[in-house]
Amino acid sequence: QLFQVEVAKNASNGQNLLKGTKSFSGDWKNMAAGWKKHSDKYQGCDVLFKNNSWNGIGQEIDANIGEIYTFSLWMKSDWKNDTVNFYVNRNGSVEKGWGVPSETSVSITSEWQRYSFTFKITKDGFIFPRVERLNQNTNLYVAGLKLEKGSYATPYTEAPEDTDEAIRTVQSQLTGSWGVHNKNSVNEIIAGFNLAGRNAGIKAETIRLEGNTLADKLTAIDGYFK
Repeated sequence: QLFQVEVAKNASNGQNLLKGTKSFSGDWKNMAAGWKKHSDKYQGCDVLFKNNSWNGIGQEIDANIGEIYTFSLWMKSDWKNDTVNFYVNRNGSVEKGWGVPSETSVSITSEWQRYSFTFKITKDGFIFPRVERLNQNTNLYVAGLKLEKGSYATPYTEAPEDTDEAIRTVQSQLTGSWGVHNKNSVNEIIAGFNLAGRNAGIKAETIRLEGNTLADKLTAIDGYFK
């Protein structure tokens, strides 16, 4: 009862702590243990599925005593009535954190539905929130994984690092050169300005020059100025 009261007081900030959840890009533990990408998507997210037991998909997170987390995802089965388990704690003992409740069974169906599991950290260290299944007789499908601080699940969102808005500005100054670049979440330059020696380069989808513009020499390529 005390745990329930503490959870009720703990609000969520809605930030997804798992990275690459929309397309399962980046580092995912147990990805090679039978998980496959389905040709269909759900709610704009890639879908993973497998039909063997254990080896749940997820990412390890460093957690601290007293923190409350909620893990959520979309799931379905090929069966109309199936059971899977939420697990919090990683295997082994090195830098292993602990969360309670450490596991919970949940019934799922053959229809997509979002499920969530809330737990409290009772020991500092790494946790591994995930879903495990005990049978291997049918497919389990998962999509849109989210781990957030707080006592309840908020709607699925990507991690801030994964969104289009997460454009990082990088400025570099080297001998004889200078540049400012906007990069997306996969480190691609989507816009930039470079100075190197006597040359200057601008890269962008659209370039707008406001006010009076003077040019000593212009060269048109294929009928366009570039």
